[in-house]
Amino acid sequence: MQFLIADDHSLLREGLVVALRAAFPAARLAQVDTWAAAHRSIGARHFDLILLDIFMPRRGAWEDELRRLLAALSGTPVCILSASAEPAHIQAAADAGVRAYVVKTVEAAELLDILRRVLAGETVLPQPGRFAPPPPDPDLAMALTRRQREILARLATGASNRDLAGALGLTEATVKRHVHNICRRLGAANRVEAVALARAAGLLRDY
Repeated sequence: MQFLIADDHSLLREGLVVALRAAFPAARLAQVDTWAAAHRSIGARHFDLILLDIFMPRRGAWEDELRRLLAALSGTPVCILSASAEPAHIQAAADAGVRAYVVKTVEAAELLDILRRVLAGETVLPQPGRFAPPPPDPDLAMALTRRQREILARLATGASNRDLAGALGLTEATVKRHVHNICRRLGAANRVEAVALARAAGLLRDY
């Protein structure tokens, strides 16, 4: 079997590699970190399973990128692995034809079980209401400055530091400092966790 792991966070990819090699020792694993690289990979070789983060660096809307990728595949199951638990994102991915949608807060054992079910031909999508967002947390919103909330919203769309610097007229060093401060104020280990915490608190309804 051949798996493709598409995610722009190297630490998460490496963690997936360890878990997948233990669960599927005969599988060959490839890694990419952008939508463009994912498109090139599926055009060059066959995969038996694709694990895909929808908020990687991209040229257009992730929905368009996903539909394009799925259209180029011939039955290969795609499993979305995302920090977003937004019902609208889950529904959009399901409508596009993914075989599974997994929120990154799941335990490794649950993820591996889902992947086995997908490889067996099942479609595994979150139950309605399982990830229903709670009311917005005003205290968490007040912990961030206006600029930090703006940057956090753009992080939720998958923007890189370079993208943010160009869009906001800042240096990459300034953007990195803002991202560091956002993570510290939210108690997040990284930008993915910061976006997940913000979504869970209802601060990113439209992203």
